[in-house]
Amino acid sequence: MNRQGYKLIILGGLILSLINTYLLPRSRYQSKSITKQILDSIPLSLTDWKGKAIDSKINIDSQIYTFLHDIKAIHYASRKGNLLFIVLDAGNFHYPKVCFRGIGFKTEELPARELTINGYKIKIHIMHSFKPSLECYSFYWICIDKKVVPTWIEQKIKQLFYSLFNKKKVGLMMRIDICNCNLEKSLAIAKDFLIDLQQHIPSVFKEYIFGENSQIKSALHK
Repeated sequence: MNRQGYKLIILGGLILSLINTYLLPRSRYQSKSITKQILDSIPLSLTDWKGKAIDSKINIDSQIYTFLHDIKAIHYASRKGNLLFIVLDAGNFHYPKVCFRGIGFKTEELPARELTINGYKIKIHIMHSFKPSLECYSFYWICIDKKVVPTWIEQKIKQLFYSLFNKKKVGLMMRIDICNCNLEKSLAIAKDFLIDLQQHIPSVFKEYIFGENSQIKSALHK
């Protein structure tokens, strides 16, 4: 899938689905100041993957994006394939299927998988999106204050807690979109990318994206 196609997924999906999800006016979500530093730490150039930012076309100042504080969207390519990596800094997350259905895809949720990325164990949610001309797999997870949130119910409970007490948080949704590959190949490409990415994120920011490192945590408790 070319870069223009990925732009359509981002722009069309956000605009069409989020207008429907967030119709009522509300104050703009504000995250912790460190969140921008986390997003800025995501490099365009990795060991095997080279990226191009494609988020500049999204006007997050629009009233339909009041739930959203920032977005990072990068199209990465390597000899193993290409993918779209999106990070949303938001106060309220929605199912990716809303985006894809808004631009004409049919979707189905597949069983989650657990990936281990250099000591970080992540429960990855998987969505299959398809239409006659295109088939994609999306792998996504939510991390709130350095903890991967395994279910949507838990995410909503945390969201309610922070809202009730007017507390700021670092809440990020990471999503990888890979098209024109079968599930197992897409998953292998995603894991290869995440291993490379994790090695290039500054240590101080890693847990905000990947959650707690089980190896480090185990060593500290010995």
